[in-house]
Amino acid sequence: MTADVLIAELEARGVVLYRVGEKLSARPKHACEDLIEHIREHKAALLATVPWDRGSDMVRIRSTVLGGAEIYLAGDAAKVPPQVNRLPVYTCSEVRRLIGLSPESLRLVHETKTVFGGIIEP
Repeated sequence: MTADVLIAELEARGVVLYRVGEKLSARPKHACEDLIEHIREHKAALLATVPWDRGSDMVRIRSTVLGGAEIYLAGDAAKVPPQVNRLPVYTCSEVRRLIGLSPESLRLVHETKTVFGGIIEP
């Protein structure tokens, strides 16, 4: 199994990888137990795809509501730029403000944040 095939398989299973220093961790672990040897084999390639340590209070999320688009979610206290790898960063407070919006409204907010950056205020 190549690293690209492994990454696609992990994404298809809904597995989120994150770094803790030079170590990898995955959630949910049970969804990738049968792939542990492949993960070890391709650790360097996988580490390259996970740009933030968990300690930075950021996670990368692939949103089905946004048609598979990826976003970063950061803790409110995290010091992060408005975009990482050209993907928007949402704070927890911003996400709380979006709860209850229709999928169409969420897509519009996401498109606006992607183009203009900034923060979502009440």
